[in-house]
Amino acid sequence: MAKKHSAAIALGLIDGKSPVEACVDAGIKESTAKAHAWEIIKSPEVRRFLVEYGATITRSELSNLARARLAEALQDPNISGPELVPAIRTALEHGGEIGANREIMHKHQIELSPAIQALLSKRIYEIAQAEGKIIDMPVEPVSLPALPPVSSTGLHSNDNS
Repeated sequence: MAKKHSAAIALGLIDGKSPVEACVDAGIKESTAKAHAWEIIKSPEVRRFLVEYGATITRSELSNLARARLAEALQDPNISGPELVPAIRTALEHGGEIGANREIMHKHQIELSPAIQALLSKRIYEIAQAEGKIIDMPVEPVSLPALPPVSSTGLHSNDNS
């Protein structure tokens, strides 16, 4: 199989085409595609292209793609119950409502230091004020605790090291 066919087939698969559609669109005869599509897409050339393409996708992009597909599934009125249940479970796990993420999300909420809480409070207040929104906060955000001065060596002045 020519290298150009491999790339075109792989890109067709990435676009969501069936193996036969990807092969035909890449220039392979329909009769050949129908008879050998599964063998063609499992060829080392197509697999290599898919692996190389996959390596270019960052974790953030992959996460965003997964969330987008999940949102599509949840909003699809034609999705059947057996398909919808795993999508709902995945969404709840990702949102920290159930599963291992629930413990992690709640743990992080509990362990926010007062300094971080003050920073978040101040920033939320600034954003709300800039957008002209009224929020239930004190007139002034919580003050941050004073930090000891830092010397030119990068150490706090009261450090003895």
